Amino acid sequence: MEFWRSFSPDRIIFHRKVGLSNMASLIRSDRKAHPDAPLEYEAFAMNESCHFNGAFCSAPHCDEYPHLCHLPWRLAPVRSGDPLPSTPPLAVPDEEIAGHSGCGVCSLPALARSGITTLKVVGRGADTDEMIRDIRVLRKALTLAEQGASAAEIRLACFPDGCSGNCYYL
Repeated sequence: MEFWRSFSPDRIIFHRKVGLSNMASLIRSDRKAHPDAPLEYEAFAMNESCHFNGAFCSAPHCDEYPHLCHLPWRLAPVRSGDPLPSTPPLAVPDEEIAGHSGCGVCSLPALARSGITTLKVVGRGADTDEMIRDIRVLRKALTLAEQGASAAEIRLACFPDGCSGNCYYL
């Protein structure tokens, strides 16, 4: 955080792979070190949870095959010499569901407690109807979070037929 502060930013944008506890710790430390110079802190709220994002994509992108970023994936720690973890196959997220390629809607209460002040909805490659749907779902979730709803209550209200399960922070 000190490195980024040396550039006099107004906002710190956390990478999509930074977990809730790390964001909260970094924000708490930053606010303690700079109580008279508050910043905005931004986190991803919806879409594009691709593990190849951030200049690491080496996947072919063509019309005949699904992009690797649209295939289900899960990070799992592996120590040297340990066998690869066995996990059940993940379902491919339904593109008709808001936040199908990454979602932090259920984590809004925890994001607010951690100090996040700004949310990012990724729209690159999405059509207008998809963006409108996602923004409406996020607005509904924000209203519920502001009223004190829990993560479970937000999930049920925003995804009554089930969510994508492609969570950023859970």
